[in-house]
Amino acid sequence: MSAPANAISKIGFRRWYERQLVESHAWLVACFVAIILVAAGMELLSREGGAGDFAFDALLIGGALLAAWFSWRRYAWIMMRADFIGGQANCPACNHYGFRCDRTVAATFDARCPKCKHQWKVAQPDPGDGAR
Repeated sequence: MSAPANAISKIGFRRWYERQLVESHAWLVACFVAIILVAAGMELLSREGGAGDFAFDALLIGGALLAAWFSWRRYAWIMMRADFIGGQANCPACNHYGFRCDRTVAATFDARCPKCKHQWKVAQPDPGDGAR
């Protein structure tokens, strides 16, 4: 089973979705902290302290930019995946929100409504260029 299908089968769709939102927003906070570090590094950047201080400040800026880029990509990927799967979470038969995960086949997994037991396929997003 894929990672979302495994997690959904263990803890249920609603809990999985909630955890995805919490995790993604933690990555968003990390992105904001990294952006603040970039701004602080830009403020500190000067040649007055010598080459060592300049190199440290430049390294701080570069590392913070890399951290901001990575955390933004994680935030966007997790939110996109949660939205993609969450958009397919309504039962086509009774319109109940949420499902149980039965099994995974390639890029889809079987969903079953806990209310009326109707089954349907839920597609998973393509990771594309490795945004995970």
